[in-house]
Amino acid sequence: MHTSRMDKRKAALIRKKKEKRIIMLGTWFTFLLALLTLRLFYIQILEGEEHANRVRHQHIDQIVLDEKSGNITDRNGISFTSAGEIWKLKIIPHTIAFNEKAFEVIKALTGKDKTEFNCDSMEIFNVPVINPDKDLLAAVAANQFNGVLCYKENIRYNDDSLARHVIGYLRKSDNVPMSGIEKVFSSYLHPGLESYVNVFSDAANRPIFSLGYQINEPERKWYDVQLTLDYNIQKTVEQVLDKYPGHRHGGIVIDAATGGILALASRPQYQQHNPIAMQTDGMDSSFLAIPLEQYPLGSVFKIIVASAALESGYYNGNTTFTCSGGIQVGNRWMPCHASTGGLGTITLREAFAHSCNDTFIRLAQEIGGETIISTAKRFGLGRSIDIGLPNAAGRLMEEDEYIGSGIANLAIGQGSILVTPLQVADMIATILNSGIRKPIELVDGLVDPEGNFTKYDFKQEESVTGHRVISQQTASALMDWMGDVTEYGTAKNMRDSIVGRTAGKTGTPQVSGDLKSSNYGWFAGFFPRDNPIYIIVVLSLEEGGAVETAVPIFQDIARDIWLNIKS
Repeated sequence: MHTSRMDKRKAALIRKKKEKRIIMLGTWFTFLLALLTLRLFYIQILEGEEHANRVRHQHIDQIVLDEKSGNITDRNGISFTSAGEIWKLKIIPHTIAFNEKAFEVIKALTGKDKTEFNCDSMEIFNVPVINPDKDLLAAVAANQFNGVLCYKENIRYNDDSLARHVIGYLRKSDNVPMSGIEKVFSSYLHPGLESYVNVFSDAANRPIFSLGYQINEPERKWYDVQLTLDYNIQKTVEQVLDKYPGHRHGGIVIDAATGGILALASRPQYQQHNPIAMQTDGMDSSFLAIPLEQYPLGSVFKIIVASAALESGYYNGNTTFTCSGGIQVGNRWMPCHASTGGLGTITLREAFAHSCNDTFIRLAQEIGGETIISTAKRFGLGRSIDIGLPNAAGRLMEEDEYIGSGIANLAIGQGSILVTPLQVADMIATILNSGIRKPIELVDGLVDPEGNFTKYDFKQEESVTGHRVISQQTASALMDWMGDVTEYGTAKNMRDSIVGRTAGKTGTPQVSGDLKSSNYGWFAGFFPRDNPIYIIVVLSLEEGGAVETAVPIFQDIARDIWLNIKS
């Protein structure tokens, strides 16, 4: 009995010791678990963002997709630089590794075999899709093939692109802007911003697209440049010029009310998507825009001489002169309607319509070269026009060039006088605006990615903005006289009731140094005659003169614009 009680006490002590150890171990485990919980709370909650940022910096790579560029649009937002879109693949061979299915898809979409990609290098390939299979592209877009991305890239130009001399082009090798609006406004259109993909990478810097990726757009803005050009009018002018393949012609159309350039075109031109091509339009390619370059003006300059005469107050439309078939100036004989023996007694208004050299040379001798040059400068001749694109300044005669027999050249726009079609259009616009010279514009404003429009301010000189050049009475008379030119004068074959009649002035300057032509052809005018809406200036560098070359083009442009509006 005694032994039994001893055994029971001994077993109880052992149990108590075990319970103590269990309690001690439980306490320690609870304490350690509490410490671990606190530590995890500190790491995940209090320092979570810091550690997440460390992970991002260590394991996220940035892969550039494409450069963001603004478009160049017409006044209605129609783009001149969106010739279409093309799918492209961003291929990272060392990430694809041994995924043969991915290379099969690449070949099906691009025609490129696996052997064309070096899977051991870190190089990234951008390959155009030539077979845009919707299902395969959808699979790539759904991230089914690690190391292969797809995206759309804008095609900026093609064979049908319009206004190439205005828009300019990007160098094919590196997309550097080389000319035109592309170059002048490159800081807005091409600010160097890129869309990119953030993707996790492994320790070997191989992107792991299976973990997902995010396409990011640039934080800063790029802009569209909105021009005053009208897409449909620009297209009309170019289609008219294309009716004369192999010919050198240029034309500009301006809104008579606003001064905005609606169209500016030139032939020959160049291929924006292949600017090094030697031939375009069947001729040697040209980056020069005829409306922005300087050329001899010929009898269109008689508008300046007539303005100076009327402004003097000593002449009016009924002032008479005698045309006897030519006039002797110093040791030079200047013929005028010699085949008919001259026009006889003629009024100044009639002399303008018939472009009588006799009359305008006598007129220039009487009013003096200094007065004529001063009038030309007030119209803006002799200096370039700030339209956002470079354009020639032209040239006016110096005093030693128009004294003596040189006055004859000045009177009829010959000699060293050089003028751009843009300047001539500006001159016509001043006449139609009652003698007040207003700014000619090409760039309307800037549009950000959200569609917000900002008017672009060129800060033109005060002497240009709202500056009176001639009186309203003189401007009205010149408009009437330009109407006479197409009614019974040098361009009487232009009487066109369809467009509400036209008005203008012909010019056929003699030129030297051009192996293809000995004279050029100008026609500068407006329509409809009684309520002008459009100003058109056409210059042809082809042999034949104004009536044979420039007048038909003017008439075609006017009629096609008018019919398109009516339809």
